[in-house]
Amino acid sequence: MKRVLLLFTLFLVGHLGYAQIVNSSFETWVQQLGYEDPEGWGTANNLVALAGTSTTLKEPDPSDGTYAALLQSKFVQLAGAVVPGILTTGDISFDFATGEVGFLNGVAYSDRPEKMTFDYKFYPAGIQPVSDTAGVFVVFTKYNTTTGSRDTVGFGEMMFTDTVDTYQQAEVDISYSSQDNPDSLLIVFSSSTSVSGGAQDGTLFFVDNVGFDFPTSVEVPKQKQPKLYPNPAKGQVTYQNDKPHTVQLVFFDLLGRETLRQIVRPGTQQLDISTLQKGVYLYQVIDSQSGETYTGKLQVKP
Repeated sequence: MKRVLLLFTLFLVGHLGYAQIVNSSFETWVQQLGYEDPEGWGTANNLVALAGTSTTLKEPDPSDGTYAALLQSKFVQLAGAVVPGILTTGDISFDFATGEVGFLNGVAYSDRPEKMTFDYKFYPAGIQPVSDTAGVFVVFTKYNTTTGSRDTVGFGEMMFTDTVDTYQQAEVDISYSSQDNPDSLLIVFSSSTSVSGGAQDGTLFFVDNVGFDFPTSVEVPKQKQPKLYPNPAKGQVTYQNDKPHTVQLVFFDLLGRETLRQIVRPGTQQLDISTLQKGVYLYQVIDSQSGETYTGKLQVKP
């Protein structure tokens, strides 16, 4: 059985839609040709409808209200692959040949929440160590009039591997790399990711009551920001290491996989990042002597 490896790519472009999260409790569904989609959300249903199936369903077992969304990973004979259930506030591109799922666009949004919350249940298919992993991603961006591209303002992610058979609330912490307010929001839920080696037929991911938590007015000390520039970047970046000793600079993709590790000497140093493909990356600056770790995000241009 062919399994789709979900290599998530966020194409940060400028088309925007609704002003806020629409239908966040999945109470309203729209009848399409042979399937239903939750109003205001994109799914992979249109990609698998020709095979007479759906991977995102209206679920009558909600945590609250009348309906939830059920994301299920299913083997689709026409595609010859396991296709995950997906919910997104953006648009989906799917390449059955490579197994790459891309997400682009988003909805207009200008606030800075500290957490995204939602209720969920999860039933992973497969047997350890290759049982399935569900994933959730939230990205806040702002259009840069100088570069003509979108800059990442905030980002959060969470993975799920263990069975949860009663609804629980998940909290996805959002980390901000800019003081700017965003103008766009992209949310992605997927019943399978590439973390465990590919989508597993039969995985179920229930999602309901998506919302945001906002900080109180209490002042919180700001974390020291790594001095990495330019951002966005292409080919190389400069890092200013203010420590009298070396630190490690480690890059991760949006699924948490390490993609590049560099040793940075004291002072200012140019670093080669030519092996990083276009997209958004998380990075950590690890100071093993002090035990401190700083985090940030880097957008790599094509």
